[in-house]
Amino acid sequence: MEDRDVKVIISLKASQIEETRRLALAMGEFPTIAWNYGQRIAAIVTKEGGTTEDAKELDELVAGLITDAETAEPAKRPLAPLIATAMIHDPEGRKGPLQ
Repeated sequence: MEDRDVKVIISLKASQIEETRRLALAMGEFPTIAWNYGQRIAAIVTKEGGTTEDAKELDELVAGLITDAETAEPAKRPLAPLIATAMIHDPEGRKGPLQ
């Protein structure tokens, strides 16, 4: 597939622009946050001779991951319909809704 610039147009009301930008940036950070939790959890789980301190840290990490995921959940709700109604403008290819 040829790599060329394609415009994806998302229609927003002026009042939605800043909040949408903030939500998109926050959602962009979440994979890194989840990856960091995963790395730390994996280090504890694969460690030989775990201690009660390791168990406490594991509990804290899992609780933190759940809390961060719950915090991120409401952020994706307003973004989903905006992305679902986005349009592709590709003069050299196809036009229309994202698929």
